[in-house]
Amino acid sequence: MKHINHIIVIVALSLMESGCWLYKPQLADVPLIEHKGDVRVAGSVYLCPATGATATISAGLTNRLALQLHTDYESRDVHYSHAALGLYRSLGKRVREGYLGVGYGNGNVYIDAEAASARGPYFCGFAQFNYGWHLSEHSDIGLSMKAGRMFSCFRGVSRGYSYGEDPFGPRWSTLLEPQVFFRIGGDCVKFQTQLGYIHMFLWPQDPVLRYVPLSFSMGINITL
Repeated sequence: MKHINHIIVIVALSLMESGCWLYKPQLADVPLIEHKGDVRVAGSVYLCPATGATATISAGLTNRLALQLHTDYESRDVHYSHAALGLYRSLGKRVREGYLGVGYGNGNVYIDAEAASARGPYFCGFAQFNYGWHLSEHSDIGLSMKAGRMFSCFRGVSRGYSYGEDPFGPRWSTLLEPQVFFRIGGDCVKFQTQLGYIHMFLWPQDPVLRYVPLSFSMGINITL
């Protein structure tokens, strides 16, 4: 019981601090493309760490090649988009996908307790491997692992720094983003849930630059 209480406290604190981050796991849809001309459109709403929306379209261009376009929007100052090309293979009830892509985003944060803020763009090159199972005609489950290299240009814009001083500066970071998903519904429309996690290597411990490790969303996946 004590462990459960600790978990509840941690989750509650995470939600209370949900507005204070520059980056969070990007929950791009895992389409599970099966054949040429297979087109999937997905839309989701973030429930954690804060409200926001995502939209993704994925399509089988050939019998092996797929394209994915994704956008993630919270506000004018907090958004992200990527484009990726990949290879896929359908093995009966199992589907494997591998994508290479590039993304661009912008982060913005202000922390009252620190009397500090930071904002700026970032760029990300990544590789993503998806593996999914069709449990039945009406339900899918699977997982994804994304590994990337991010270049950020976040700049501190307050906290008592003198004009022109950049306490953060451009920096590189390696990231890992695993996620799991579940879908259930009809032949063409399924409801889905996604849970993602992120670990950023060699990221500074400055509280203004902190990132949120968990994301959770719910939405729909449509097969056209």
